Amino acid sequence: MPIQSEVIPILRAGKDCFVQSRTGSGKTIAYGLPILEKLIENQKQPQPMILVPTRELAIQVSKEISLVGTYKRVKCVTLIGKQSISMQAEDLKQRCHIVVGTPGRIWDHIEQGNLKLEKINTLVLDEADALLNPDFFEKIQKIVNELPLEKEICLVSASKNEAVQSFMEDAMVEPGFIHVDEKNQQIQQYVLQTKEDEKNEKLISVLTQEMPEACIIFCSMQERVNALVRFLKEKDITVEGIHAGLDQKERIEILNSFKQGKLRILVATDVLARGIDVEKVTLIVNYDMPSSQTISLHRMGRSGRKDQVGKVITFRDKQSKGEEPYVLKEELKKNSLQEFSKSLRTVTNKEGIVRKDVLCLYINAGKSKKIRAGDIVGALVSLDNIEMDDIGVIRVQDHQSYVDIHNNKGEYVLENLKTIKKKRVKVEKSHS
Repeated sequence: MPIQSEVIPILRAGKDCFVQSRTGSGKTIAYGLPILEKLIENQKQPQPMILVPTRELAIQVSKEISLVGTYKRVKCVTLIGKQSISMQAEDLKQRCHIVVGTPGRIWDHIEQGNLKLEKINTLVLDEADALLNPDFFEKIQKIVNELPLEKEICLVSASKNEAVQSFMEDAMVEPGFIHVDEKNQQIQQYVLQTKEDEKNEKLISVLTQEMPEACIIFCSMQERVNALVRFLKEKDITVEGIHAGLDQKERIEILNSFKQGKLRILVATDVLARGIDVEKVTLIVNYDMPSSQTISLHRMGRSGRKDQVGKVITFRDKQSKGEEPYVLKEELKKNSLQEFSKSLRTVTNKEGIVRKDVLCLYINAGKSKKIRAGDIVGALVSLDNIEMDDIGVIRVQDHQSYVDIHNNKGEYVLENLKTIKKKRVKVEKSHS
């Protein structure tokens, strides 16, 4: 992709840079590949630090980089709020190649001494314009001040603001500016003039007219999301909502269901506007107006990912000159809402493709039973058909452990691993 051909050589050369490119253009891989290439695999402390503004984006970035780094046995630790800080601290005590997280939780671990910074050689601010706004700026400055002076800095975003420019001038020496694919040319934009009390029925008309493979409907507040979800469910539409008020586990489950093609309609606040990569979202509806042009850009970017096409329809009480009007065709409203009770969208199983010979196993024993990573390695290599090259990333937690088994030997381990340190263990395929 164009952005990767531009960015990878700059980062390979160890230069600072600011990368501005449209949403869905492949920015994570553009900075992720050079990061993976220069990792020292047998070093215990983290080397790159990647900061992002939302928990969902942190999980996505961590998963994508881990996936690309599967065969380097890369361990990527995700540090976000609303999850156990003690369990995250335990992960950091083991070998950790990369940390990805939100500024608040990253700073918590730095303050508590859990996150060692001596080996950090790369700092990435993904969605830099959001990270450098007043909500995060103080934490970002504190984090940067704690990092080693000798480091590479990469700022990545679809948009640029004064805070980004200021940070570049203060923290970066002769930064490279890379500007690729600024506009989402494959996305059509329309305005549907509607009054507030007409929005719900107009939304039904839009959905039945467009029959999108997948659709995200953006609202301004949590209460608006909840109310719209209730209305759509009353119409027998299978729909879920995401906002900051939900439990983090629930947010992850809903988003995963949407990403995997099991859910067709999703209602969300702007917590989902940035960075989230979902295949075949053919329609974005701005049920409530975006609060800024920047938010509008990022909402739009959830559709038309990479080389896919998309459409954005914005509900507005008045239409400005030059805007393309969206026309509702009365004769097409006969499409059944029952179509939205199921999703026929097929998505690419990237993990299945990349990890085709890797199986992640769950073991019902961890630190509480005095099990360490070395104990798991010892138990595995004692099996007749297992060698060190067959063992991937190991994560030991308080009450359970996870291990990647390579070279299509996962099923063999599943059948034959019965004990670790002479203690009986239960081994299952991991679903996490």
